[in-house]
Amino acid sequence: MKVLDRLPDDLLSHKIAWVIRHADRMDNLDQLSGQGRENALSFGQKLKQLPLRAIYTSPTERCVQTAKLFLESMGKDIPIILDNTIAEEGIYVTDMQKALETYHTLGKEEFFRRLLTDEKLDGYNKFSFAGKIISQFIRANTLEPGITLFITHNFIIRMLNHYLRQLSHKDKLLKVYPLEGIIIDVN
Repeated sequence: MKVLDRLPDDLLSHKIAWVIRHADRMDNLDQLSGQGRENALSFGQKLKQLPLRAIYTSPTERCVQTAKLFLESMGKDIPIILDNTIAEEGIYVTDMQKALETYHTLGKEEFFRRLLTDEKLDGYNKFSFAGKIISQFIRANTLEPGITLFITHNFIIRMLNHYLRQLSHKDKLLKVYPLEGIIIDVN
């Protein structure tokens, strides 16, 4: 896990929000694949020695399964808090049906160009509004020194990264693989 190299040496003097994508899922299903389950258990072993304080997760099944497998592997009793703020249909996507129609009508390139220029798109909140709300949510819930884990979706992490780094529509979107994401030091 390359991301472990990016964590500060003294985790107990930092409030770290670690925002990651759920483990691999089965095609078009909201369940983890066999490989996803194995990867989540392995990832949990790597988290075992870290000062993990809480896990916030999207309420979708693949995110909840990922959190539960982490804890099973770690052998720890850490709260899992479900929250729609980091769900697929949450702060960015307000209406999944309309959002999918907008995405397919515009195509990938035009969709992201318009979204990242802060245009209001059918089925979505404006980029600046959603980024601000998610950023505030993460900061407000990373209260203790150590790591607070947020398990969410590719789209959320990509948009949050763009928002926090103040990137433009011309900048390349972050590629987020399962069990990868971004680290935010909220001190």
